[in-house]
Amino acid sequence: MNRLKLVAISYLVALAISGSAQTIEIHQIDVGTGDAALINVKDSTGTITHSILIDAGETYLNERIIDYLKTNARKAGDEVYLDYIISSHYHSDHIGGLVGQKDTPTHSGHKRRKCGETYTGVLDQSSGIKYFAVLDKGNDPPVPPSEAAKKKPTLYQKYKTLAGIRRITVGSTVVGTFGAINNITAPAPPFPEPSAFLQSLSLGGYIDLGADQNGVGIRLRLILANSYVYDPAAPGMVYNVADSLNIRRADKGKNTRPNANNWGLGWVLEYGSFRYYTAGDVGGYDNSNGTCISCGSNYFDIETPISIALVGLYRSPENAEGHICAQKISHHGSCCSSNPEFLDKLKSSLAVISAGDKFNHPTQEAISRLQELAWHTDSLNYNSLQAFLMTELHYYERDISLAAGSTSGSMNWVATDQAVNPLDVAETYTMRNGQHLYFMNDERVPEIPGDIIIKVKPVNNLNIPISKMSSFEVEYRWYDGRLPNLIKKFNCHKE
Repeated sequence: MNRLKLVAISYLVALAISGSAQTIEIHQIDVGTGDAALINVKDSTGTITHSILIDAGETYLNERIIDYLKTNARKAGDEVYLDYIISSHYHSDHIGGLVGQKDTPTHSGHKRRKCGETYTGVLDQSSGIKYFAVLDKGNDPPVPPSEAAKKKPTLYQKYKTLAGIRRITVGSTVVGTFGAINNITAPAPPFPEPSAFLQSLSLGGYIDLGADQNGVGIRLRLILANSYVYDPAAPGMVYNVADSLNIRRADKGKNTRPNANNWGLGWVLEYGSFRYYTAGDVGGYDNSNGTCISCGSNYFDIETPISIALVGLYRSPENAEGHICAQKISHHGSCCSSNPEFLDKLKSSLAVISAGDKFNHPTQEAISRLQELAWHTDSLNYNSLQAFLMTELHYYERDISLAAGSTSGSMNWVATDQAVNPLDVAETYTMRNGQHLYFMNDERVPEIPGDIIIKVKPVNNLNIPISKMSSFEVEYRWYDGRLPNLIKKFNCHKE
């Protein structure tokens, strides 16, 4: 069987600004079907002042993540410093790279390990990565089985041990309640032990990442924790998604759904009019309504309450209530996430899918929902999805409608509006959105990870500040430089 050997593409999403240093970078690191994102904040000289890592892929990607951080994250001298490490939830394709362990990986295209070989995760002191604190949803049920239940240390138990005193539970209180902690800031390196007052961040609060040279604040706001959704219309209140559906918060028993995807964290990175949404593998469907049966019985709809919260939280600009400039598609493009109401309310200009060949993600159902938003002529306006990008493209053994602009049959395809090397192409189809679909030859370049990097600056090329309007460009960068990069402009808000 032929599989698509990834023609690695690095994407740079940037505001078109001349003469001004970059302020925000969001690196969606290619870890196959998993998640790993690095958020950097730079000052006016281009020096990184803050770095946050959200997830770190599977265990066997430890070197990939550690090397990436050493190249791209904040440094002080020869040391790498992360303000915070955030665990969206406790599945291995999200926290595995933080832990590292003995394993026999089978993932195609990444460095394989010998059976029983030990390797270091980001959280291990020997990794060379310094971090102030690790943020997660805490020990409230449901959580993975304990050591006693499994009779050996689980990945989750190892994660807890490595994080140790630097582990901080977030979302256990709510902004507006007594004792709420509305914002936290990591100290400058070298990092001391966490202070007692930092032992929580309230739901609705934010990580303070400073401000740009124009005084516009940069914040990573917590909007979801353990299926509690922040309610901006009622300070001190949350929408309890699980209770609203009569789902018990327990590992066992009637009407429980212990799948860790339901019980993670969701965030919005805010910078003036720019907003970026990311929420791990959170679900968008409840099977009780007969949709997305292939998801099984463990998922429920958390996305719809989130979309309502975002509409209440973001009411500026006037024509873009709830509008998110860019978002990471949850659960790697599975059919269980990205429901139409959620996508319609967020009105993202750009969607990013962190996916590889594991579990056949992204699925046709998720792609079709994005196609309905992105691949029509009227979608080239503001406040609507203009494109979606994938860190990897693996299409095979699935019937995906060619007429809908995607793939078909058990063949290897690349969908892009950039020209590809003709020597790699066997067949070409033009899709209804003007993009081209290429069926690739058997002999392919090695599968090398392709990363998506979003860059945001204080003003655009018309000298309009980020506080009023944001726009950005996307650059498709091929890993070997053999083709010219393609730069496309995206608009996030109208003035």
